[in-house]
Amino acid sequence: MVLETDTHGHHEPFVGTHPDKSGSNIILIGASGAGKSAVGVELARLLGYGFIDLDHEVEVRAKQSVAEIFATHGEEHFRELENQMIKRLQGMRSHVVATGGGAVMDDENWAMLLELGTTVWLNTPAEEIGRRLLANETELAGRPLLADVLTHKDLETRLKLLTERINALIGNRAGRYRQAHVTVTDRFSTPQSTAHLVRATLIHSGVLNLSTESRPYDRWHIL
Repeated sequence: MVLETDTHGHHEPFVGTHPDKSGSNIILIGASGAGKSAVGVELARLLGYGFIDLDHEVEVRAKQSVAEIFATHGEEHFRELENQMIKRLQGMRSHVVATGGGAVMDDENWAMLLELGTTVWLNTPAEEIGRRLLANETELAGRPLLADVLTHKDLETRLKLLTERINALIGNRAGRYRQAHVTVTDRFSTPQSTAHLVRATLIHSGVLNLSTESRPYDRWHIL
């Protein structure tokens, strides 16, 4: 049994099975803009783990931003690079990994991520994601599946369209997100508070314990 937890501290059990993987990896999944990277950095710091942002690693290897990869080569090519990067993570331990919003939709990727560690769905409401992204247009412009809302000048129109787009993406992917070992519902909180909530949920569900948090992590580098 694993736990579904919200930022009000409520725990609701739901059907699922969590792995016994002390010292293994924590895989953050969820919608684009849900806060996986920001929360991941804080969670890694709390646990004494390494941190990997999957999109960033793809960008480093491709020598292009995600937006540039989409624009010049298309989404299919980006997904191929994403798949290759997940393969390179196999065998890694004691890291927090922030995935791209769509990475989990490929069955091979999902199987590899489940093998890699414990999956955590950051279930952030679409309107909250929209507000966060609209507060940073540079960040929004780097998200190719959402950036076209910037063509609209009216902020209310932008928020409405962005929320609709995010809701649609979540709706298409929710079946997979719900397969995560742990779900944390993030409502209007900071990366720090959400990271603490994720840590507490992982301890409560038996994935982490105090003796495994502080162990030195195995450094991982892309070759």
